[in-house]
Amino acid sequence: AGGGATPGAPAPSAPSAMGRRPLPRGLARVVWRQAADIVARLLRADGARRGGASVKSLTLRDGIAAKKATHAVVCECLKHVPLLREVLDDARVPLTEDAEEDGDDDDGVFRSPRLT
Repeated sequence: AGGGATPGAPAPSAPSAMGRRPLPRGLARVVWRQAADIVARLLRADGARRGGASVKSLTLRDGIAAKKATHAVVCECLKHVPLLREVLDDARVPLTEDAEEDGDDDDGVFRSPRLT
């Protein structure tokens, strides 16, 4: 009875569970950075109670690498905002309202946008 493979063990270069190969490490970093910038922009617009661009328009605009992956990461992050608010509140992590456009100051300390 065989096939030579250990039952339950993935093949050496098997695609991920969704049938897709993972992004190369360098591209994955770009996707996460883009997603962080987009999520920060959306949260700032929400916190200021003013309209901002949509998730779709921000993730599919020109200049975004790996649009589908970036869109998926942004959607997953936004899905967990309520939990993140609770965790940060319980941990007493202060959030500032005046986050820099790129998320950090010259001192290298990240300033999160307000999660309200």
